[in-house]
Amino acid sequence: MRQVYKEREKAVLYKQNVRENEKVALQKERDELDNAIKVYNEKCEVLKAQVEVRLKKHQDDLLYQIENKKQMQLKETQDNLLNERSAAMWEAQFTKTLKEQHDIHKKRVIFNLCNFF
Repeated sequence: MRQVYKEREKAVLYKQNVRENEKVALQKERDELDNAIKVYNEKCEVLKAQVEVRLKKHQDDLLYQIENKKQMQLKETQDNLLNERSAAMWEAQFTKTLKEQHDIHKKRVIFNLCNFF
């Protein structure tokens, strides 16, 4: 009878040991999965940060290009206005000179006519 109790006790201890080992193995597997998930999430965060930096750099490049284009257009517009203004001033000066020469010519003709009679 004692032998039966001892065997029964061994069986119960064995089952408890197996349950403990299963719990430990299950906990170890959970810890490994948690660590793997944590590493994966960290890698995802790093990749996300890299993508954000790349997009920010691309956005900065686009903003620089847009600003540069605006400055070039402004410079071109100012150059065009300056050229138009210079052309208008040259034309006004030329017209003034022509008118002065025409007036001088008229005065000469009138003077010559007056002296002729």
